[in-house]
Amino acid sequence: MIERFEWSAGIGKWLGVSVRIHATLLLFLILIFAVGWHYQDRDYAIGTGTVTATMLLVAVLLHELAHLFAIGNLGGEIHSVTLTPWGGKSSFSLPALNRDRLIVHLAGPFLSLCLFLVGAFILTRSGNSEWQQLMNPLQPQQFRLSDWQVSTLEIFTWLNFQIFLVNLVPCFPFDGAQIARTLFLMAGQDLSRIKIESTLLAIGQLTAAVCFVLAWMTHKLNVGPLQPTWALLLTAGVTLMFCARYDYQRSLAARLRIR
Repeated sequence: MIERFEWSAGIGKWLGVSVRIHATLLLFLILIFAVGWHYQDRDYAIGTGTVTATMLLVAVLLHELAHLFAIGNLGGEIHSVTLTPWGGKSSFSLPALNRDRLIVHLAGPFLSLCLFLVGAFILTRSGNSEWQQLMNPLQPQQFRLSDWQVSTLEIFTWLNFQIFLVNLVPCFPFDGAQIARTLFLMAGQDLSRIKIESTLLAIGQLTAAVCFVLAWMTHKLNVGPLQPTWALLLTAGVTLMFCARYDYQRSLAARLRIR
C-alpha cells in the first residue's frame, strides 16, 4: 500500500514492526545504475551497480537496526520503520528523557562510523586503499570481479562513511536534525519550542546556502563519475532549503495540535 503523503510503500511486518520503503531509496538505487551505465562499460557498470545497491541496503538496514536496538534497550516501543538512502525514519515512543532520545538518535550514525573505521583499518593496513579514497563523497568505489572481496569491502566502507557524514547534517530528514533538537532541549530548558524550531530552520537555510556557494565554486570541477559536481551541490542545496522549511512548518503544526 502506498502512503500518499509519506511517499512510501509497505513491505510487511518484520518481528511485529511495520516496515516501509521510501520512494527516495528506490530512486537512489536507480541512480546508482544510471551513473555507472553512463560513465562505464555496461557489463562493468552492472556489476558495480548491483554490488553498490546491495551494500547500500545492508548499510541502511544496519544503521536503522542500531536505532531500533537502542529503542528496545531503553524500554521504548517501535511503531514503524521507513527505510531511506541515508538510514531510515522510525516511529517510536520512549520515556520522556532527552538523554534516552539522544542515545537513540546517535546510535545509527555511531554504528555507521564504527563500520567505516573497521573497514578502513582493514583496507589501509593491507595496502589496498587510502583513507582519503574511502572518505571522498565524489569518488564512489568500483567493483572489480578479479578482486571482489577487497572491492566489495571498499564499497561497503565508503557507503558507511557517507551515511555517517550525511546524518551529521543538522537538517531534516537526517539524524543530525533530531540530535540538534534534543541537544537544544537538554541545554536550555527555558527555550521555547518555537525558538528551537526557528534555530533549526536557520541552520537548515545556512547549510543550503553553503551548498549554493560550493556549487558556484566548483562549477568547473569535473572529477570522478559524479558529474557535474555543481549540479549535485545545487540539488542538495535546494532540497535542504525546502526540507528545512517543511520540518519547521510540520513541527509548529504538531505543536498547535497538542495545544
